[in-house]
Amino acid sequence: MRSRKAHSDMLSVVGEPVLQSPFHDLERSVAKKLTRAIFFNFRTILFHACTLKVRTYTWNHTCDTFTLSRSANARREWQVCHYGDSNIFKCSYLRMEPLGIPCDHIVVVLVHLEMIDIPDSLVLDRWSKSACSKVRAFVEKGPFCWDSTITCRNWMLNDLCREMCVLVCRDEAEFADMMDKVLHEIARLKEIKDCGDTGGRNEVREASTLEGCVRDPHMARCRKRQRKESVKGMKRCGLCRQTGHNRLSCHLNPNSRMNTQEGASYFGAEGEGETGTTDDSPEE
Repeated sequence: MRSRKAHSDMLSVVGEPVLQSPFHDLERSVAKKLTRAIFFNFRTILFHACTLKVRTYTWNHTCDTFTLSRSANARREWQVCHYGDSNIFKCSYLRMEPLGIPCDHIVVVLVHLEMIDIPDSLVLDRWSKSACSKVRAFVEKGPFCWDSTITCRNWMLNDLCREMCVLVCRDEAEFADMMDKVLHEIARLKEIKDCGDTGGRNEVREASTLEGCVRDPHMARCRKRQRKESVKGMKRCGLCRQTGHNRLSCHLNPNSRMNTQEGASYFGAEGEGETGTTDDSPEE
């Protein structure tokens, strides 16, 4: 997993993709900010934007509203609002909110406004190339370290401490003595760490999670359909019309393995004549 992650990071940093869409300036700007995998998903949106066209334009004090539709189907319309003060785009298609990738309707508005650089409001930190650097900076200030050497030392100390705990916990006196030593050593190391790097620890206390540097896109939840409980009818046998069995296991079926003497006599009575015996006479 680490190898695949390092390989994807290398592909995102090294080299530049070949520009294929008609909007070269906008595509080049997206390729510099987004990772390579997200950029390939965004490239298809650039091609879809070629089939859209701005129909009407409305201006007010808060935002500019653009009405778009496709060339083949002018009846279906979408609206994109552009807030000029904060340079934020809102589309009625609502693709930017759950995925963090701008839709083709916003791309058409960017082309209509003659923007050659994608705004930062349309680039989610989660999909940007600077996401790894932000995570690295957070981890180095926290209790973990990005260096593999320090990580190996942490594993070695964990193994030794685990073995020590197994040996010390058997004796109460040894346990109390070791607890005092460990607490004294932890207090000494914390005092050295606080004197050496005070600002870094304060920053870690303020942001104890990665939400401050890298944010996931907002999840759009939809209502689930309530399943109706299906009411199944009682299955009845096709011969005796009783419940609990079918034709194959019915006692009235002569070919059934569960056939009883009552079923045999029943089918035998059907073939008998008035006298109770079977006769192959022409009259019968």
